Amino acid sequence: MTLSAYAEVQGRVTRSLRDTWLFDAFWVAFLVGITRINILPDFNTLAWAAADGLAVFAIIREPEAFLATLNRNKLIVSWPVLASLSFFWSLTPMSSLYHGIQFLMVLFVAFVFFRNLGVMRLVRILFIYNLILQLGSAALLTSGIPVPGMFTGLFGHKNLLGMFSTLQIMCAGMLFLAGWRRWLCAASIVLALVLLGLSASGTSILLTAVVIPLFFIARIVQRGMHPAFTLAGVAVALVGGVGLLMVMSGQTDPVESIFQLLGKDDTLTGRSILWEFGMQSIADNPVLGVGFQAYWASPGSSAAYLVFVIDQELEMFHNVYVEVTVALGLVGLVLFVSGVSQQIWRSLVYLIRQGTAISCWPFLFMVWIAMLCTTENPIFGNSHLQFIFAMTAAATYACDPRFGRIMPGDRA
Repeated sequence: MTLSAYAEVQGRVTRSLRDTWLFDAFWVAFLVGITRINILPDFNTLAWAAADGLAVFAIIREPEAFLATLNRNKLIVSWPVLASLSFFWSLTPMSSLYHGIQFLMVLFVAFVFFRNLGVMRLVRILFIYNLILQLGSAALLTSGIPVPGMFTGLFGHKNLLGMFSTLQIMCAGMLFLAGWRRWLCAASIVLALVLLGLSASGTSILLTAVVIPLFFIARIVQRGMHPAFTLAGVAVALVGGVGLLMVMSGQTDPVESIFQLLGKDDTLTGRSILWEFGMQSIADNPVLGVGFQAYWASPGSSAAYLVFVIDQELEMFHNVYVEVTVALGLVGLVLFVSGVSQQIWRSLVYLIRQGTAISCWPFLFMVWIAMLCTTENPIFGNSHLQFIFAMTAAATYACDPRFGRIMPGDRA
């Protein structure tokens, strides 16, 4: 067999495997592996090592397709590239380089294996992954095992339980409207709402109240309105969510009503103190920052004093916009905001062109992530939500309407 014939056969086998349930099962297992679950050993390093190895092999085999995907997502790729380059000015050079390369590999894995996968299949993978975590959390709740403090399910923190409950509501809702196993989707939505309430995560409850009306606004826009109306709809959904909270709390002050209903003080559970320290670091290093992941690891920053003041062991500012600017300066902030904005716009164009319920998923996810970044650190690093963000960018027609292709399942 000639080399070209061997390569052709290998390509056919690879494509056939990618079209089977084994491909989906592998990535569900991978997502569970990179999620730190309380009752299981930490498989994070092992799972990423396996995925990185497969990605390198696939890149060597199909470099042209991989480079085309990178070219269509240059703004997102610039994030880990700048993070790695911060080696030259970082307070902790080797740490910044190491974490920057890790960050880059997260994107590589997503871009290699999920380009042109299709939204429907991607959301099914995420649904099954979240369903496993849901059922495990519910089993933990009913097992009689003592749970100290707030209920966190299988996760290490209540906010993670809240975030993934919201994510499952979006996944199950889109699949339900697309007609895929509706009884299972409906049951999962109910369970997600229960777990969301048990998490007592104010941020997730508020964002869920915003995302649900935003979906209906997106569906209205799909009927022929200009894309700008959806962006205005984001503002309407935010105002509507705040108004709902005001009515529920009986307050006339919107800020006070949110704090009261969600159980927050006026420091947002200490977040405003974190942000003050972050702003001071930005003022000291405004252009390029102190280096990727350097602030929390370097004795030359104010991190140790911040931990003392807030009396908690922390490694993040609970705000990606602050985190990015502290680490990579205003240059990093511009690239980050530009990359997120680009994905929101592309996903908006995608949902209008497709006109289906499932095509709303990328837009809702991107807007949810952009809002979540104001109080948590879901992306911009080696995290499962960063991987899902990159998967969504790589797997959909929203990557770039000029280059992507619509998968048959996405027409559902």
